[in-house]
Amino acid sequence: MTSASKKSPSFDSILVVTYGRSGSTLLQGVLNALPSVLIRGENYNFCWGIYQAWKSICVAKLKFGDSNKTKMKSSSWYGAELLSPSNFQEMARELIKVQLGIPSDSDMVWGFKEIRYIDFLDELPKFLDFMKILFPGVAIIFNTRELPAVLESGWWYSKNKDETTNLLRKADRVFFEYAEKNNNAFVQRYERTILGEPGLRPLFEFLSMWPDMEEISNVLQTRHSYEVKETTISQSIKNRHDKASKNYADSKEGLSALTHIKSAELNLCDEKHILISTIRDEIQRLPWFLEHYRALGTKEFFIIDNGSTDGSTEFLKEQDDVTLYSAPNGQYNSSGFGTVWTDALSYKHGINRWALVADVDELLVWPNCSTEKIPGLVKKAERLGLNRVFTPMVDVYGKTPCNEMPPYEAGKPFSVWCNLMDHVSIMKYGFHNGRFFLFGGPRMRFGNSGERPPIMSKQKLYFVEQNGIKSSNPHFDNYVLPSPLVAPLLHYKFMPDFKYKVDKAIYEGQHWENAREYKNYKEAELYRRIIVGTMSVPVDSPDGLSALIEQISATIRAAGVSGSIHWRRFNN
Repeated sequence: MTSASKKSPSFDSILVVTYGRSGSTLLQGVLNALPSVLIRGENYNFCWGIYQAWKSICVAKLKFGDSNKTKMKSSSWYGAELLSPSNFQEMARELIKVQLGIPSDSDMVWGFKEIRYIDFLDELPKFLDFMKILFPGVAIIFNTRELPAVLESGWWYSKNKDETTNLLRKADRVFFEYAEKNNNAFVQRYERTILGEPGLRPLFEFLSMWPDMEEISNVLQTRHSYEVKETTISQSIKNRHDKASKNYADSKEGLSALTHIKSAELNLCDEKHILISTIRDEIQRLPWFLEHYRALGTKEFFIIDNGSTDGSTEFLKEQDDVTLYSAPNGQYNSSGFGTVWTDALSYKHGINRWALVADVDELLVWPNCSTEKIPGLVKKAERLGLNRVFTPMVDVYGKTPCNEMPPYEAGKPFSVWCNLMDHVSIMKYGFHNGRFFLFGGPRMRFGNSGERPPIMSKQKLYFVEQNGIKSSNPHFDNYVLPSPLVAPLLHYKFMPDFKYKVDKAIYEGQHWENAREYKNYKEAELYRRIIVGTMSVPVDSPDGLSALIEQISATIRAAGVSGSIHWRRFNN
């Protein structure tokens, strides 16, 4: 593998792996628009035969290559010791380049695409590993597309729809799981390709190659493949424009309720992500909230102050990286619990960037987050072809009841007071009517019998496309299906001021069903209870956050949501 700097491509060759009618010929055209790149089309899978021959040589060499008997003319395996997998690899490497018309002394990045590996999905990972042996500097790009669009084409139309759907979903899952384990692999969605520059930018960053975007625009307007309609791309562009216009109107309506107070002092529009939060009287939590996310690489905050009177506004005005808005007091409920405001800000400030929407008592945490940080997390999501990261809430708590805890000290880590969580085995989770629900923690264990506990599902780290974001409620947006990439929000509700927060929420009546959940907390005197139990585990233990992420992600993958289906909207 060559240098990953911007001046030099990260890879020497490119293999595009896909299935029929995925838009891969369009991607082939995009790649060929890169400087010094030559990507050939399909070759009827001839490399698979080379792989099978290599396997045979390896098996024969392993079983009989070191036996003295094979040196005897009377041996049925006479000469087997002469078989050489390494020599075969050298010849196969040259054979493939010759067949593709690649000069042996060429320094161009070359490759080809193939749609027929779908016939060998169970063995595909091993084949791709073989290709990495032949070409150590290879990039493997999996091209996928939303399955209903694939199935509409004549290529698949005559086949059994259920069998084909299952086959394509399996392909998407195999692609995703291989890419997750191999950093030289990238999942490119057709849905991202037709976005143009913002949808292709992560791929170009992955390859460390940047084209003339005018040439890319011409490629996207050009007919590719022999059956694609000439209007396909232009119609897609028109549809995006129409949706963007509608979302722009919705965004203006949401922004009309907000008053701009101050802007961040630095222009950070090149940053990959922003953070959006709605707060009210959070002067105690704000210092650590900001410090936590700054340490995770957040450089630009957009905060909506919903009528604070405790000094939060004044504090935020002094923060150089905060753009501050204010919202009228008493309109939190009518704003969809703040979602109308946060949707509007993500559209105004986050187009073609990632946005994280988090409350001030929610801290995004995942294994290795201190080194990977949020830019690394979203870069991984882009490499895996995802436009969302699933961010379920996890209630954390301490060993003593909230009302017996020492007072919280502003600026100190929340984890000093609360570092326990319920083991995932006593949580309840799964799909219902297309949505993924998660319940758990003290609010489930001490909830009213027969009443649904608070929903812990949440998907609030997302790529903001031109057609914007539309939240159906604080937990779900128009991409209902959860992402298989999971990074939880640790929810620090059970802090020393829990009773004060409960009483305040009940008095103001701005939460769901006139603060019904908070009334339940007060009735149960949850702030007086010992909420630690036999199945409580430290957040940073192997049985804590890591186990929860593994279980939730496995459940999502088992439902077949790791492929293009993840992109399907339930409302537009």
